[in-house]
Amino acid sequence: METYVVWLQIFFKQQLKKPLYWFQILLLIAGVCCMVSIRFPGADNCKIGYCFDQKSVDDWLLRDQSVQDDTLRFCFYEEEEQLYAAVRSGYMDCGFVLPARMGEGASIESVVSPISTKNALAKLTVFEVCYRILSEDILLAADQKLYGEAGQEREELLLQKNREIIASDRVFDIQMIEVPVETKVQSEIPEQLPVQGIAGMFVMMIMLLADGIIFDPKSRGLLKALSLSRRRAVCMLYSLAAGLLPALASLMLIGITGRSRGIAAELLAMFLLIIWTQLWSCLLIRRREVEGYHVELVLFLAVQLLVCPVFVDLSGYLPALKVLRLLFPLGIYLI
Repeated sequence: METYVVWLQIFFKQQLKKPLYWFQILLLIAGVCCMVSIRFPGADNCKIGYCFDQKSVDDWLLRDQSVQDDTLRFCFYEEEEQLYAAVRSGYMDCGFVLPARMGEGASIESVVSPISTKNALAKLTVFEVCYRILSEDILLAADQKLYGEAGQEREELLLQKNREIIASDRVFDIQMIEVPVETKVQSEIPEQLPVQGIAGMFVMMIMLLADGIIFDPKSRGLLKALSLSRRRAVCMLYSLAAGLLPALASLMLIGITGRSRGIAAELLAMFLLIIWTQLWSCLLIRRREVEGYHVELVLFLAVQLLVCPVFVDLSGYLPALKVLRLLFPLGIYLI
């Protein structure tokens, strides 16, 4: 046992002296940081941005009580460029560029992105406020035309009655009828773990690439001098030494970015990832040519990206993937 610990220390020090090893860790950090900055469409993003085509105007949108009570969260932006940037980055689901004063012939600009999911609902909310304002303007204009002069008390009473009619069921009486639906399986929203997926992918590939030591002409002669059991032990210890620092860096990055599933869960998942990678390395390393081994690694990674929920979870369409993915290191890591 002491011999294996000494070998592990030696292999770890060898990895630290390799510039390529540090370059791989830098790629890991860059990949995780890029994945954190990417925003994926989700049902929980209810933030809607808006701005006006002129500065320093009355915010007639949020003044409406129906918008304040709505499930959508409307956020004001001073500049159109800020609104476009927020929608483009996915921070805002969608946005609107509103006229300074709502009136006849006013133009509204809707800002959407390919991942917008709340635009239709937000459009109905904004248009509801616009039509309410237009109806009030029409009533006030008709009142002045009828009486020939403006009357503050009369206009306030008229607008109050108009709001009461709109808020009540006098015009449209909608009765909600609930129909029971029998479902055998309750639908679940699959959880995506892109940060853990990218980190686990780098840790796994760094370990598998380190197994390529068996193809190194300098190391091949030394390995042939060892027994079969010790030869396998050396390869496993070498890949383990290569994966220690990336695994530690991944755990720290996941904790810093706030995407952690819990310390115990992350440690256990990383441990299982390393064990599964070691087991698969025993199967993949049987290739005698380094070119064939690298092709196997690319195919191995491509299959995992398709089966495992790194970017998208396809198990909702093919439930068998939930069991099949457990055979792969990334699948067991993203449980």
